Amino acid sequence: MLMRKLGRTGLRVSALCLGGNTFGWTTDQKASEAVLDAYVEAAGNFIDTADVYARWAPGNKGGESETALGVWMTARRNRHTVLIATKVMGPMGPGPNDTGLSRQHIMEGVEASLKRLQTDYIDLYQAHWDDRDTPLEETLRAFDDLVSQGKVRYIGASNYHAWRLTRALWESDSHDYVRYESIQPKYNLVFRDEYERELEPLCLEQGVGVIPYSSLGSGFLSGKYRPGADLPKTARAANVQKGYMKTRRRRRSRSPGSRIAPASPRRSPAPPP
Repeated sequence: MLMRKLGRTGLRVSALCLGGNTFGWTTDQKASEAVLDAYVEAAGNFIDTADVYARWAPGNKGGESETALGVWMTARRNRHTVLIATKVMGPMGPGPNDTGLSRQHIMEGVEASLKRLQTDYIDLYQAHWDDRDTPLEETLRAFDDLVSQGKVRYIGASNYHAWRLTRALWESDSHDYVRYESIQPKYNLVFRDEYERELEPLCLEQGVGVIPYSSLGSGFLSGKYRPGADLPKTARAANVQKGYMKTRRRRRSRSPGSRIAPASPRRSPAPPP
């Protein structure tokens, strides 16, 4: 499998990163392990998950995806051969401090993720969303401490606007903290403008690695959604109908030479990237 260097880091990751969004949700433990085994057999080494996966599913409380990964790695004894990326920020409890990028939530979140993953370090620990209520300096200082403690190797961000990523990079530089070495933007053939217009030039100039998510538009670009046909019987079908299919109908209603902005990203916890 093609390998790429992740930003400015020394990590070499497979060009195809395996997302663990459905583990513990629509993919049970047995099926999850089959997918993971096939991915590793194909020389993949980069697996992405998050603490909130799959909290939105009935009966779940969050951490199901990380738990599935932890069980698999322990059974296969392959922790040293895979690179694990996970995220923090989403709500993991009912309390006011059970979400966000405060020092408290980050420190509690990393310990919980390490326990579920059955490991003592995380290769790439990411801010799942931006948190405008917490000073960037507090967030980055907490991440910097985790790297110093050896619990985290590198840090990254997800769903950040270009100006906020710029500000975060400046904060890290001015305080000599570790910086966001990667960004996870929503990016596909339908949803392009947000990344290409502002994030891409910034990432190229600053050497920030890019790990796009929703490359197939939650299945919309896979060919299983057809005009006039019944929706697939999948957990994501309703969201695809409200988002991508609505955008497609708007685009077709415009003249051939017109241009329309892609649908805005959903700020829904069901499901996050």
